[in-house]
Amino acid sequence: MFPDAIFCLSAHVQRWVRHAVIVMAVGHSVCFASNLPAEHESVRLMLALESSVEKQRWAKANDLLAELEALETRLEPDFHYFNGLVLFKRNQYAAAKKSLEVYVVKAGHEGQYYIDALKLITELEDQAQDLDGGHESSQPAAASILHADEGGDGYVRSLQSLYLSDSPVAALETHINSLLASHAYSEGRLKTLEQKSGVRYSINVDGASLVISEKNFREGKAALSVSRLSILGIDPFLRFACSNSEYLCWIYHPADAHERWLLLERDELAAKELSEALSKLIRLLQR
Repeated sequence: MFPDAIFCLSAHVQRWVRHAVIVMAVGHSVCFASNLPAEHESVRLMLALESSVEKQRWAKANDLLAELEALETRLEPDFHYFNGLVLFKRNQYAAAKKSLEVYVVKAGHEGQYYIDALKLITELEDQAQDLDGGHESSQPAAASILHADEGGDGYVRSLQSLYLSDSPVAALETHINSLLASHAYSEGRLKTLEQKSGVRYSINVDGASLVISEKNFREGKAALSVSRLSILGIDPFLRFACSNSEYLCWIYHPADAHERWLLLERDELAAKELSEALSKLIRLLQR
């Protein structure tokens, strides 16, 4: 009865109930495991898996993953993230990377662990290079623009894989616009479909410049402006900040360290990801 009730409760109460279910499941594992139908058992096992990962009980998490697969029910995207994380902890790097990539594609940008998965894929890419014996270090930097990405090529390659792009610039551009769209600033905590508010941005690369389109909504009407930023000579390491009182974050202008440049909703992880992606894009264009 507990898993069914969870979906009717508030998010805060859901979390409390989830922990209660996990505690009861641990204390009465024989009853729960033997009697619950597969669709409910899968929910119980996912909750237990999340708890095991939080407690870093990797052997237990591995057993739970095996139980979930044995149920032969549809696996939720989060399964692939936890599977990749457990495989990573067990030093099975190739399998971990594959599972994390499946999670990123299935969960998309709205996935709870989307950014964590991308960062872990990057770490796995870097470890794979180390295991290869560092052959890249003796090669000329001009051999590939990816290899010249100051140690961050794994991140760029993971974006190329995600967006199915042969171009690191195009992959970064797509990722930046995706972040801007999914975390648009709406002048408040609540977003409404009836009346748009706030600011929407899109960024496109044009030679050695970034073309920034800004759509500002005032009283339901959109005012569009377009500006151009030359990347030559600007600081490629962007900074960000957030304000709790204004409920927004912003990226500082690369040509003026004190000017707010791009606004987005208050989400520090998204702001950090956006500033890093923009920094990598500018460094690639400056070469």
